[in-house]
Amino acid sequence: MVAIIGILTAILVANYNQARQNSRDKIRKSELKELQLSLELYKAQNSSYPANLSLLVPTFIASVPTEPGGGNVPYTYTSNGSSYKALTDKVESLYITSFDDEFAKCPRQGANCTSVSAIQNVYAVYSSGAEDW
Repeated sequence: MVAIIGILTAILVANYNQARQNSRDKIRKSELKELQLSLELYKAQNSSYPANLSLLVPTFIASVPTEPGGGNVPYTYTSNGSSYKALTDKVESLYITSFDDEFAKCPRQGANCTSVSAIQNVYAVYSSGAEDW
């Protein structure tokens, strides 16, 4: 009886951990989309993308997103003023499986993105011209 309860507990804990990872990945995707919208609004008002994400606060976004569950900011942001890329490499379980995924680091094979396996644990949003950064 104790062994059966132990096995069931192990199965439940594994499923719970997977659900928590999926939840954190969905939060990362949602925050990236929010950043993307904020960046486009910033550009519409200022004619260029910000040099860093803190320039979005508080007018375009309430605060710069932090790691779900605590920790450092999981996003890398790069901009030259006319293009930008924001990405996270903290993906835990909801991996990119195709270049057609809207969060794929690159929209196509080539340059810095030679295979899907190279991008599967990275979510990114970017403007035109920043695909291969």
